[in-house]
Amino acid sequence: MVASVEADAGRAAAQMRAAECAKDGGGSPEPPAGRLHVCRFGWSADFGHRLAGTCEFFENALLLSVLHWFQEPEEVLAGVCAMAGRVFVELPEPDDMRACGVGVRLRMGEDLEEWLRLYSGRSVRLLGAVPAHTSATRRLWVLEGQMERRPRRAYLGAPVWRNRFLQRWDGRRLWFWKDGEKEAWTPGVNLWTLSKMRCAGADAIRAETAAALWAWEAEHGPHEDRNLWNVLATAEGLKWFDGRCDGAQDGLAGQLEGFGK
Repeated sequence: MVASVEADAGRAAAQMRAAECAKDGGGSPEPPAGRLHVCRFGWSADFGHRLAGTCEFFENALLLSVLHWFQEPEEVLAGVCAMAGRVFVELPEPDDMRACGVGVRLRMGEDLEEWLRLYSGRSVRLLGAVPAHTSATRRLWVLEGQMERRPRRAYLGAPVWRNRFLQRWDGRRLWFWKDGEKEAWTPGVNLWTLSKMRCAGADAIRAETAAALWAWEAEHGPHEDRNLWNVLATAEGLKWFDGRCDGAQDGLAGQLEGFGK
């Protein structure tokens, strides 16, 4: 399952066309692998930290030639590193005079690897160099390492209550920990996130969400926390989980009102 955040309308439309082509098989006899959610959304340091404060987690995150466009690249990097096991970063070279964000790049300094290490808190490994539009090449790094975080919202099937559990990334997998017991992470992006990014269509999602809820309740009985952060968009479709929270809830009907708006 891939979530792509794109602020540019033209590029977002191109990705959507590619997603539709993949959905139709793209002329290949092989079925498309997984799902692509294109989020027409402008990322910010504040949004990244708020998203990291939920349970959202990605095995891999790509920051390819984007950090130098932000006025707070340090905060953007820290927020993404808080919710990804591996972060791939591409940056313009310090002597690239044609690249944008000159003021931000001056703050980064000459040693880009040290800057990445300082603000990510992760190990930094150079993968190589890729062609660039403002210079011959730009270097590509991967940021890796263990981490521990305390999300504010429980979902993904974690048998825990909000504010009383940990997520630990051991370098290979993400685990939920509570009272010495652990549950494996189930990959996917929850519908609460997709609705906030305004990339989920109300009618199609409402029908699929209801069908997924019926399937869950047929096996487990009535669901006690019908909220969008308990619904994952996975490669196999929408799936409900029991991630009960101890605070006031908006309810499924109220949350679906915001889809597509």
